[in-house]
Amino acid sequence: MGSLVWHSSCLPFLQGLLGSKVGKAPIMLVGLVLLPLIFISIPSLPLLSSYLPGLNQVVLLQIVLFIGGVAWALINVQAYPLVADLGGKSRIGFFTGLYYLFSMASSIVAPGFLGLLMDLFSHPSLFYGAAGSFLIAFYFLRKGSKIIRTKLPSPDVGKISGNI
Repeated sequence: MGSLVWHSSCLPFLQGLLGSKVGKAPIMLVGLVLLPLIFISIPSLPLLSSYLPGLNQVVLLQIVLFIGGVAWALINVQAYPLVADLGGKSRIGFFTGLYYLFSMASSIVAPGFLGLLMDLFSHPSLFYGAAGSFLIAFYFLRKGSKIIRTKLPSPDVGKISGNI
């Protein structure tokens, strides 16, 4: 119960503060690096638990998933505020619509695509495919941050893209 309270209230608050201090994109990039590492490590947990005899597989999986939840919060907590900052007051509705359009589109496409990977290769390919999608997101966020920094010379750009 304590973990649920920590994940749902304290972590997003702390990560929101961190995002406003350092920049939203750099915080998201950290999460976009950590989460693929977590996904790639999950299929190898049985092998890893054989090297750590005092730790059973369930506890090891819980630890890894907790770290994955922190990494996901680094991404998710900053996502909509970044979109709102990009749109500004005049175009916030348009940018919000784009945010939800692509969120819903990925919710439709991803299960079929990852299911196909699992059918073609095996169940661990789910984690490798998810890691690949987050690496693609890393690329586009980094590229978008650089474009924003060069095209929008305003004081708020530093809060969005940080020093990437």
